[in-house]
Amino acid sequence: MVGEEFCVMTPGVDAETAHIAIARVRTKLSATAIPIDGGSVTLDPVVVTASIGIWTGIPLRGDTLDDLLRRADAAMYQAKADGRDCVRPWKEDLG
Repeated sequence: MVGEEFCVMTPGVDAETAHIAIARVRTKLSATAIPIDGGSVTLDPVVVTASIGIWTGIPLRGDTLDDLLRRADAAMYQAKADGRDCVRPWKEDLG
């Protein structure tokens, strides 16, 4: 299984709007035609999935960028643990 991780920052976007937008991206990913040698193939959603963790909020005094990324990363691993191909927000109990 191959996987990539990346971060998207959306300043000024509330948690609900971020969750809706990211869920839409996850859904469209599985239906995207990918060009291959001049043609294209639509990959099955079971093959191409996105397990996405989101952290939204106001950083606490003393938080570093690493702290914020660690929270989003913990939420992503929760999405993977919940069966993959879903979006999970960070919650305090994730660490």
